[in-house]
Amino acid sequence: MSWRDQLQPGSFRGAAFAVRAAENSGGRRGPDHSYPQRDTGWAEDIGRAAARFTIDAIVIGADYMAARDALIAACEAKGPGTLVHPWRGTLQAQCRTYTVAESTEEGGMATFTIELVEAGEIVAAEVRQATADAAVEVADDVKLSAIERFAAGFSVARLPAFVEAAAADAIGVFTAVTTAAGVLQGGTGNALRTFLIGLNVLPGGLLRSPLLLAQAIDGALFALGQLGSSPASRVTALRRVMSDGVAFPPVVAATIGAPSGPYIVATATSPAPIGFTPARRQEWENQVALTRLITTIAAAEAVRSCSQIVFASYNEAAALRSALQDDLDALAVAAADAGDDAAADDLDRLRLIMVRDITARGGSLARIYTVSPSRTLPALALAHQLDGTLDDLLSRSADLVARNGIRHPGFVMGGQPVEVLGERTAGA
Repeated sequence: MSWRDQLQPGSFRGAAFAVRAAENSGGRRGPDHSYPQRDTGWAEDIGRAAARFTIDAIVIGADYMAARDALIAACEAKGPGTLVHPWRGTLQAQCRTYTVAESTEEGGMATFTIELVEAGEIVAAEVRQATADAAVEVADDVKLSAIERFAAGFSVARLPAFVEAAAADAIGVFTAVTTAAGVLQGGTGNALRTFLIGLNVLPGGLLRSPLLLAQAIDGALFALGQLGSSPASRVTALRRVMSDGVAFPPVVAATIGAPSGPYIVATATSPAPIGFTPARRQEWENQVALTRLITTIAAAEAVRSCSQIVFASYNEAAALRSALQDDLDALAVAAADAGDDAAADDLDRLRLIMVRDITARGGSLARIYTVSPSRTLPALALAHQLDGTLDDLLSRSADLVARNGIRHPGFVMGGQPVEVLGERTAGA
């Protein structure tokens, strides 16, 4: 088969053209290093350079203007498109520049010089950042909706004093649980003191201003999400508030006739029992509103903190995804059972974006598995034995030592299981 027979009809995004000539360039990427007192340097290799193509194209014929306009539109369209290169075949490319020329001397045709670059695939880091940003956006939107619903349903105005006292007691439980969560995650210094001062003023005059009270609770949970040494510890603290900080104090449970127990979660027995007076009913509805506000905002802040975690392995990402998914599912079901469909929908939105975010950022990470070396080996030898290559040998052996708390890198005990970070996976 001759070279002419192997040529393919040229097109870009389906806009056809003939080709007079074409050039392409490529190579390797990387900086060139030079050193004092050395005659030779080092050309660092960080990967193949994207191929670039320059095509001298022609559209010709009685209706060439339509073909010209189609090719111009293809070159100006957003994003990469399919290029059928007469010599190089089919590939994805992005048009960088083009020029088009027409003349009366050569009527009925237009000539193009089109410069394109190989598109490849979107960088994974950009995808991960996009899902993290989307998680933060959904969390902020859910918090705003929760605050608006709370402000519309919570009230102590023109009601007996016991209604306000019950709400203050419930906030006291929230304050105690949130304080413990802040201390347990390692918050110290000025940040912790500021956080505690903010919690201590919650039960004040804010009970008569539902919107300000909701914003104060939001601020307290946001501050809780900023304490601690890592985003993972913040998620743990917020999950504690989601489960422990939404309960009635015992005195409130006894007063309103709820089932006995040290703590009674409001959502579990909503709506209010039959026979309540209007004041008792509002007391109950206030408890439910506080419960829903605290759980929803804590859930939103947990999803926000998740978006900041840099996962070390697929196993770590999958474990957190599963645990937080169960938490959000339970809260959504409780809200739906209580007839609060808006809160249930918001919690479902949080769950979906959290799963999408963690899957995008952790689904292709290396998995952890367990091996038991048959004999005692140095960490370097075991790392090489497991992988069979010298690539990143030092970092792999260091990870092996750190992950298993090995006291001396020269002695990984034989017959004892050790955790090993495996190869990256193709997907979640």
